[in-house]
Amino acid sequence: MQARNQVIAALVLGGVLLMTQKLVSQAGGEGAPSMAEVMELAQPGEEHELLATLAGDWEMSYSMWMEPGGEPMLSRGTGTARMILGGRFLELHSDGSMMGMKTESLQILGFDRRHGEFTAVGFDTMGTYSVTARGPAGPDSKLISMSGTDEDPQLGRQAFRFEIEIKSADEYVFSVVITELGPQKFPDGYKMVEVVARRKKA
Repeated sequence: MQARNQVIAALVLGGVLLMTQKLVSQAGGEGAPSMAEVMELAQPGEEHELLATLAGDWEMSYSMWMEPGGEPMLSRGTGTARMILGGRFLELHSDGSMMGMKTESLQILGFDRRHGEFTAVGFDTMGTYSVTARGPAGPDSKLISMSGTDEDPQLGRQAFRFEIEIKSADEYVFSVVITELGPQKFPDGYKMVEVVARRKKA
């Protein structure tokens, strides 16, 4: 069975490579990427090495502000992160509590070398939907900022930033900054969530 699965996987990969080669050749023209360039962009790069520094087990301290300037709700949790799909994405699974309820979340972080942008997709037990964000690699490799929007049927349009500040090999801070929430606009950003993650000691 394992050998059969390996054969099927090889055939699928071969088909994808042939399709990619055909699309590249059809694009043609001056400045069109070569097959070698397309394949090189499919490999992890230095930005993926940066994401890989976040792999491991973490102790997490959560702060959540229900309104700008208000008192934060505090809680604690844990997280585990690992690189997946050949080092192309970081999968972070975390758990904690909020407003007396146990919560779980799953985030997939990556870097799209075609567009030069970090990417994020997030899921949690506070809803049945996902949110996405993306943003370019900045001059400071220790700060990743990605922007996203969501149209909520009840709350209206939401615009936000996911910010990841890598303090050291053993600490990072993840923030959700709201810039638009229905009719409300926050030009300077309203930090709704902050997660301080510290690496678990062996």
